[in-house]
Parts: sequence; structure tokens; C-alpha cells
Amino acid sequence: MSQQNLVRIQRMSRLFRWLFTILLFACPILTIVFWVNFNDLPGGFRDELLIPPQEAISDLQIALAALVNMLPVGAGMYVIFTFRRLFSFYEKGVIFTRQNVTCYRHIGYGTLIYAFTDLIYNSVLSVVLTFHRPEGERHLQITIGTMDLTTLTAGIMVLLVSWVMNEAAQMEEERLYTV
Repeated sequence: MSQQNLVRIQRMSRLFRWLFTILLFACPILTIVFWVNFNDLPGGFRDELLIPPQEAISDLQIALAALVNMLPVGAGMYVIFTFRRLFSFYEKGVIFTRQNVTCYRHIGYGTLIYAFTDLIYNSVLSVVLTFHRPEGERHLQITIGTMDLTTLTAGIMVLLVSWVMNEAAQMEEERLYTV
């Protein structure tokens, strides 16, 4: 790899490391802000959540919904944290190493965990948002959509990339220790 390319990789990696640092703090804050202001949001935000625009939810439901929402947010934050770590390695010029492989592997598993926690979140959220209604009007919504399958596929693909990166790291180690 040329020195010029390495400098470009390091510069872009610094930018992405900062971006992921901001996202790491923004995700939980924005999630809490969303739920605290939920009753004041326009109807479009509520359509997918089984809550008609004119129906308000209680403070208990808001707290429970925010808490349940932290499942996928936490998994997403783990992936963001690991991406941040990966780009910090790239920023230092560390590219084909076991540390990078570990990051890719953790990103893959984190993405899979995110997909499963998102499924759980949507199901539990439907109960939390409708438990105040009379019997017969409560909901348990279990959905698997294209985005869930895409996230699962992305997680599996990243795990495959980690396997390929592991092979590249082994080849790099052999090259370094060959006399």
C-alpha cells in the first residue's frame, strides 16, 4: 500500500471515528427525547406503533417504551462502539491484524443481536402501548419485515468478511516473519 493511500485511509478513518463517537452519544439521547415527547409528535410517527394520533399514552407507558427501546439501541450502540474502535485502528495505520478481525467479528455478532432485539422490541412495544386499553383492544404484534431480514443478512455477511480478514491477517503475519 502506498504512503499516499495510507494517509487517505487514516484521514477518512479519523472522520468516521468522530462520526461514530457522536452517534454513540446521540442514539440514547435521541431515543429518550423521542419518548419523552411522544404525545406531542405528529401522527405519522405513531402510525406504525398502533397509537392513533389523538390517543395519549401515560408516563408509565412512555418510561416502559423507552426502556424497551433501549434493547435495540444498546445493541446498535455496541456495533457503533466497535466500528469506532475499528476506525481508530485504521487511523493508526493498523489494517490487516487480528484486532481488526475481532472488530469485524463483533460487528457481525452485534448486528445479528440488533436484529433479534429489534424483533423483541417491536413485540413488547405493542403490548406496552396498548395495555391500557380495554380487553379485546390490546395488541401483541409480531412482525418480520424486509429490514429485519436485511439486517440479519448484513450480520452474516460481516461475519464472512471477518473470516476473510482473518485469512488476510494470517498472510500478513507470515509475510512479516518470513526472512
